[in-house]
Amino acid sequence: MALPSVGAAPRYLEEIRIGGGYGSTPDGGVDIDKAGNVAADGDLTVDGTVDVKGGTIQNSIGTLEVDSDFKMGSSGVDKTWSAYFGAAEVFNIDAGTLINHTFQAGDVNVPLVPFDQTAQESVSCAVGLPADYDGSALTFTIYWTSRAGTTGTAKWSVNASVFENAESLAQTNSAIILDDTFIAQNDTHVVSASGTPDGASTGCLLTLFIRRQANLDTLDDDADLIGIRISYT
Repeated sequence: MALPSVGAAPRYLEEIRIGGGYGSTPDGGVDIDKAGNVAADGDLTVDGTVDVKGGTIQNSIGTLEVDSDFKMGSSGVDKTWSAYFGAAEVFNIDAGTLINHTFQAGDVNVPLVPFDQTAQESVSCAVGLPADYDGSALTFTIYWTSRAGTTGTAKWSVNASVFENAESLAQTNSAIILDDTFIAQNDTHVVSASGTPDGASTGCLLTLFIRRQANLDTLDDDADLIGIRISYT
């Protein structure tokens, strides 16, 4: 049977069916309707960019294989993750005793761990990473204040390791350094630095060892740890 002639620019066609069309028996195929909707029974393999400017992408039968960029709207697929540990949630190794400090007239009451200005002190904690963590860099954000400082720079360090099942915890790792200049007494200080943890790229356990390196910094009084956030995108 001869195929119908559609001309050089078949814009008048309301629907195209390929291979029998979507959902046809037994082979299935592809439907393209006049609104631009595409329905297919098989897999979609893309070597270039898929730019979805509206609507949604939903799970369905089959697979979506992308060898290059994949975009949803203008920002890409959002896999942002963040965890926060307040001072009361970290384990005090040798830093000052956890205190609950009341600022101003009592409306702000914040747990703090004071870190001495003359000795290197530390705390630690551990967190389970999301299942889709891929070994990429993490951002560490330290929140701190000083109730009596007047000048100088606080030097914080974070040693981070990732572990997977059956991996030994007896590992060494490198420090990520966070330097932050003193602003004013009782001010919120926020400093961030990024780095890739040592260890497994697909592990689920993240360990943190957080220090004030007072032997190397110049802040002239206690640096009071409020908390630390760990995040990645």
